[in-house]
Amino acid sequence: MWAITLVVFFIALAACSGWGSTADRKIYRNEIYLPLAATLITLPEVTSVIEGAEDIEAFTASPCVNNLAFIEDQTIPDGMLVSPGEPLDKIWVVENRGSCNWDEHYRVKLVTGPQMGTAPEQALFPARNGARAAIRVRLIAPLEPGTYRSAWQAFDPDDQPFGDTFFVEIEVQSPSP
Repeated sequence: MWAITLVVFFIALAACSGWGSTADRKIYRNEIYLPLAATLITLPEVTSVIEGAEDIEAFTASPCVNNLAFIEDQTIPDGMLVSPGEPLDKIWVVENRGSCNWDEHYRVKLVTGPQMGTAPEQALFPARNGARAAIRVRLIAPLEPGTYRSAWQAFDPDDQPFGDTFFVEIEVQSPSP
């Protein structure tokens, strides 16, 4: 009984004194004690605590990537005949093919062509990456006969364009006599 107690005592003593392997002692020396009351602690050269780290930037998250794919015209197919001054409800179906989720900071802007009675900047429907969304713009056909084509594109919160450009193209008929 004495022998067992003595063996347990020496094992406990060895564990408490740091007599373990070299790896155990290395981890013990690199531990950082932070008091509970501390609110802000600045540690110089944090990379020296991370042994074997070749590049600290490998641990930072990369930014997401924006992408939009045009899927189809849901309303007003290209070349549709319309009357002068006719109100138009254009809807495009698009897909968020990027890794960013679109939120209220994403916009759709007119990049070329006539405004056709609408604001040149519209909200882009919020959509998670991989989801489809409908983009709706209400237009008014011009009063003069002819072919009109406007190009639109998505813009990220930093006002950078991304993805496919999508179009509305109409043919305004001459008024009937």
